[in-house]
Amino acid sequence: MPLPSYLDFSANIRTHGAFVGVILTLDAIATLLMRAAWNFKKEDLPKELEHIGHMKETLLILGIAEALFAVIFWIGFLKRIRWCLTVFVGFIAVVLTLEFIGLLGAIL
Repeated sequence: MPLPSYLDFSANIRTHGAFVGVILTLDAIATLLMRAAWNFKKEDLPKELEHIGHMKETLLILGIAEALFAVIFWIGFLKRIRWCLTVFVGFIAVVLTLEFIGLLGAIL
């Protein structure tokens, strides 16, 4: 089954790269905005939810890392620097592997 014409980037890989960059940038912005909106303390949480009190710092670290890799991707994409794109692909491979291991751990 072929892709719809608006999702077929085989003729123009630069368009695909631009979509990837925009999605990465929006993901980094959304993560940092969630961190900025986190306005309660661990002590304010009910006893059964106290374990998520440290997520504020985790979101900050994750947002900064996502922003850094979005910048690396955009530099590699716009300037056509291959090592930037290689670092990005390696990052995505590691993140997806860890994410699937985490999901498997959550399921089991």
